[in-house]
Amino acid sequence: INTLVKANILSSKWQWTWPKSLNVCGTVCQVTFVPMSAVAMTSVTCYSHPVDEKSLVIYPEVICGSSKHAPIIIFGILLAVFSTLFFVNALYGAWKAPAKASEGSITFLQSYRWLFFRFRVDVWYWGCVILFRGLVLAAIPPAVPEHPHLQMLLIILVLFVPMAIQLRTWPW
Repeated sequence: INTLVKANILSSKWQWTWPKSLNVCGTVCQVTFVPMSAVAMTSVTCYSHPVDEKSLVIYPEVICGSSKHAPIIIFGILLAVFSTLFFVNALYGAWKAPAKASEGSITFLQSYRWLFFRFRVDVWYWGCVILFRGLVLAAIPPAVPEHPHLQMLLIILVLFVPMAIQLRTWPW
């Protein structure tokens, strides 16, 4: 009750609103997206033993496919699902942004401010490019866990291509 009374007393600038809360949630998810994706991917990053077994890179005592590996896989799947849903939400926001902006939907623009505010209006989609780059970077070590030279080559490629596009579009 105290919060409701204070919300009505405070000026509209300081009142709680759903769009601003969704913006904060989006900002937190954006900041934690790459670490979440990387942790999700480590649950399946295994390396080979000479005796035809595989262990997790982060926990060498855990044999891949064993009963000790199951909770790690479940946690990794949950993180991967959450990361995927967040990325799909960002794609949805970038897809709908031009139409919502032309309609003058302040609620939508406030909710997705975390995705657009850093970039010029003509490159509103650049937040999705950055998220995708982070997702691909997180996927490289599990894709080729036993080939560090190939990992480095792929990482350089994944960093170079968006950088070249960024230099061409200059999104800031």
